[in-house]
Amino acid sequence: MALLAIVIGLGQPVSADSTIRIGVMLPFKQGSSVSERAVDFYRGLMISVDSLRQTGQSFRVYTYNTADKPISQILRDTIIPHLDIIFGPDEASTLKSISDFTSPHGIKLVDAFCPVTSTLATNPHLFLAYPSDKLVVADITALYAKVFQKTNLIIVDTGRPVHPLINALKQMKDTKIRYLQAGFTASQLKSRLSQKRINIVVPSSADNASAASLLREVSALRQVDSQCDLRVLGYPEWQDSQSGSRSQFAKANTYIYCSYFYQSGSARAQRFAQIYRRYFRKDFAMGYPAMAPYGFDLGYTMLKGLMHYGRAYAGQSVYAAPLQSTLQFQRQDGGGGLVNHKMLFIHYKLTGGVELIERK
Repeated sequence: MALLAIVIGLGQPVSADSTIRIGVMLPFKQGSSVSERAVDFYRGLMISVDSLRQTGQSFRVYTYNTADKPISQILRDTIIPHLDIIFGPDEASTLKSISDFTSPHGIKLVDAFCPVTSTLATNPHLFLAYPSDKLVVADITALYAKVFQKTNLIIVDTGRPVHPLINALKQMKDTKIRYLQAGFTASQLKSRLSQKRINIVVPSSADNASAASLLREVSALRQVDSQCDLRVLGYPEWQDSQSGSRSQFAKANTYIYCSYFYQSGSARAQRFAQIYRRYFRKDFAMGYPAMAPYGFDLGYTMLKGLMHYGRAYAGQSVYAAPLQSTLQFQRQDGGGGLVNHKMLFIHYKLTGGVELIERK
């Protein structure tokens, strides 16, 4: 499958005007350097297109490499004003240029990579799939309140800039706050525990170095005092690092908030991997999130929304069971674009299993 300036027609049109026109604007290749991230996302998106084609819907995909051509030149393509939706880009200034050009035409613009808020306020057709921590703090704290009641929150000061989640957790009702310094010992942690409350340990920042020592000390305490109700609250970055393996997360009874989780052993995931391998003669790169399943989920949700609601699609619920990424778009207060507000706790249980918890 070629990547540069291509047009792909999939399936036969249901009627002359029913074809959904898709633009993809990503930095696929610059010189001899290929972006595996962009390519995997694109390929996952193409698998979603092919899947929906089987319903009888017709698609045309226009693909642009933003790495070797200025966005101003790309936007001069006469097909751009006639697109229904654009996926990309991965850079804030490019996003703004695309948004400014496409917003007056009512084109859906899906920002899959940049957690940028300034452009969001000016374009009601922009969908922010990967929002900043600041935007989703309220969703995380609401999920926290559902899962935990009457907590003893132990905040570990890492000496780094404080994550927005920390200040929000401090405002939670019926929460007792205690503090530790990074590098604490198991005995120091034990002195902060409550016998009457759920004990939640959370670092003040999401850096991976602090996570490793925290998980180690919590696990050590649990080994000598298995009766204490002690849990760890972690950040999405922890899953894609050397801070901990699944077994380490489980030993510390860890809850990681996130909007994505890829269950590679599930039947659907194995089927997707087989399809990817058959189409592209290789396996997709794993990561958090894995780009190929991410492209599939985002493509399937957005395109199915367009199939059902046309240009009026604005995050209405459509049936699209996630392969990896949960999506629930809501418009920002005061207008502007839409943000993915779906959030999960990935609970690495002491028994070794994984539990996905969401707010209904």
